[in-house]
Amino acid sequence: MLRNDDHDSIRKATGGLLREASKKDRQQLLRFLDQHAAMMARTTLSYAMEHLEKEQKDHYRSMKR
Repeated sequence: MLRNDDHDSIRKATGGLLREASKKDRQQLLRFLDQHAAMMARTTLSYAMEHLEKEQKDHYRSMKR
């Protein structure tokens, strides 16, 4: 629902929530990113991927193209 919000504070908060949720279930975050990373704001994606490995980050960033 907040994926297309254009306020930077909402993008940061959404990414932060995803990041924190991934501490409980990393696989669920990865499944979510598989479906939505290409459409997510760069800020949201960056915050959500903060604890991922570099290779995973590169993979999801490449989906933005």
